[in-house]
Amino acid sequence: PPDLRRICDSYRTFYLQKHRGRRLVYDMEQGRADVSVWFHQDTNPYILNVSTYQMILLLLFNETGSQDNQISFETILNRTGLQQHEVSHHLLSMCHPKVNVLKKSPNIPNVNLSDVFCINPGFYKKARRVVIPTMNPPQVTRLRDEREATLRSIGRRNMMQATIVRIMKARKQMKRRELVAEVISYLSTRFVPSPSEVKRRIEALI
Repeated sequence: PPDLRRICDSYRTFYLQKHRGRRLVYDMEQGRADVSVWFHQDTNPYILNVSTYQMILLLLFNETGSQDNQISFETILNRTGLQQHEVSHHLLSMCHPKVNVLKKSPNIPNVNLSDVFCINPGFYKKARRVVIPTMNPPQVTRLRDEREATLRSIGRRNMMQATIVRIMKARKQMKRRELVAEVISYLSTRFVPSPSEVKRRIEALI
């Protein structure tokens, strides 16, 4: 937005005059800002602590030109010049029922070009300063879940192998069926491994 660009350009000029030979790059993904938002004209504004992208999106509602302050997703993309995947999860995070800063029509979890957004006139919080979280993009959430599942799987494999070694150190010799049953019993308070997985861990140790 022009207001933000003027401030960024002014600081860049100041910084480069003070520090010769350096470069200044703004990482918009990491920024936060306090924004005054009037949800009702007859009340005091709320101070919303938002991400830089959320701030950019909220500023668009100052210039909608419509009485109901509605703006379409397609218009948002055209005015900001941002990619669809960069904008959608920031908008959805402000539409989340626990946040409720924006209202979306139609009220569905996906964002289409024809969807319309507006400031929620029914927004209410006891505190006048509210921190607005940012949802992770779907692909980030999926990759994080996959990574956590992988780490959990590796941790369980190591736990099974450590249990097998511990039991065999104490027993010295056991039939495989008895060893599998004892490993499952030993680990049952944490998780219940399948007999086939325990057998694979035994073979890996051999």
